[in-house]
Amino acid sequence: MRYTPLLLAIIGVFIITAGCTMPGAHTGIPQTTVPPASPVNVSIHSDMTRYSVIMSSAPGMPLSACITQTTPSGTVEYRWRTDYGRFLAWNAPDFTVRELGANVSVSGGKVYWTYLDEHQNTARPPVHITLDLAYVHSGAVLGHTERIIEWENGTVAVIR
Repeated sequence: MRYTPLLLAIIGVFIITAGCTMPGAHTGIPQTTVPPASPVNVSIHSDMTRYSVIMSSAPGMPLSACITQTTPSGTVEYRWRTDYGRFLAWNAPDFTVRELGANVSVSGGKVYWTYLDEHQNTARPPVHITLDLAYVHSGAVLGHTERIIEWENGTVAVIR
């Protein structure tokens, strides 16, 4: 038992010199932490319930993401998808219409949805709009929602 203090001292020195610290603390590599992917309630809102390409008040049906929690600026992206039509951007200061496509990721939560008017005499399918709120760097999805757009008289889109 006379070696017990010496043995404890050796073990203590070994533990200290073995580097019982956080990973990367001595490597010069900054450590990043990703917030836990807690579910975020997200929904799609439109100021306009009916839209037709012959309307001149807007380039498309405005669609906005509504989220219940706040997220740090620049950490999330809004991933919009549609199986019919396309999304547009129409923002201040110049309000120039920019085509974004049918599958787009944007930093803000508002886009405009529109369609080509070339199929006037054929039945249009119901349109599925999906929105994922995701972390920019990891791609982890925080929230998901969907809306359906149906047709009246073959040319007027109505969001449900």
